[in-house]
Amino acid sequence: MIRLQRKYVLPALLAVAMTAGVCLTYTPPPLVATWIWDAKLAASGSEPVLSFAKRHNVRWIYLQIDPQIDPNQYRSFIEKARLSGIEVHALDGDPSWAAGNGPRHIERLTEWVRSFNEAAPAESRFSGIHVDIEPYNLPAWETEQRQELIDGWLAAMDRFAQLTAGWEGIETGADLPFWLEQIPVTSEQGAPSVLEWMIAKLDHVTIMAYRDRATGSGGIVDAVKDEIRIADKLSKRVIVAVETNAVSPGYTTFHGKGADYMRHQLLRVHRLLRRHASYCGIAVHDYAAWSRLEEAGPPSASGGR
Repeated sequence: MIRLQRKYVLPALLAVAMTAGVCLTYTPPPLVATWIWDAKLAASGSEPVLSFAKRHNVRWIYLQIDPQIDPNQYRSFIEKARLSGIEVHALDGDPSWAAGNGPRHIERLTEWVRSFNEAAPAESRFSGIHVDIEPYNLPAWETEQRQELIDGWLAAMDRFAQLTAGWEGIETGADLPFWLEQIPVTSEQGAPSVLEWMIAKLDHVTIMAYRDRATGSGGIVDAVKDEIRIADKLSKRVIVAVETNAVSPGYTTFHGKGADYMRHQLLRVHRLLRRHASYCGIAVHDYAAWSRLEEAGPPSASGGR
């Protein structure tokens, strides 16, 4: 905040702010998170990753699990992250986990994390497990097999909830699309949505509200209204996520639109959602694309929006 030099200016501004009900101080999101899908980025060169994370107030990193990487490299990264006030959550998942044997994949993941944490000192342990399955990316989602995929997805996540219940020090979460409120768990009358079922099972959900503007019909805030409402009711937490990779259609990503523009939109999202008890913060997908966006600078006159 800029310090005002004239002693009579600040009282005048405060008086105006109190009259208008405006807060003069910026309250940042309670949490900023990002994904690292290439675990080698963290294992082989943690300094650039953590330096970027600190500059951008990242507090959670979802880090892909690769059993081929030396566990000591994970431990070193987690310890350095903790010294910067950053928690690291083990990340894994694949659409195929909903197509069969999903519970077994979940068991392998949780067993790996439990063994890792038991062998590591407290400052080098994972703080959570984050699951990303996304079965709607399979061709079968658009066929009569959709219900089988939903059933497999729910079975995997139910097993996840069972295996992590009462696990002290582990935060559970998953990536979910914002439109999941429209999908019921079964075709039976009155069945809850997959969204509500998932929110009830997990500590938090990260909602992929992949849009490039905060407000208006179809904007980020509009996209997450159902998730926020349900999480408020269930006393659960929601992280609102945006995309920075080069994907189509263009309105689903901040790619090529400039980091300053993205920050402005995310600040608007934060200001509009912070009154909700369930709102937990912002996530940017993913570290690699986000760092490229920051390095690119402002978009050219012919690019961006």
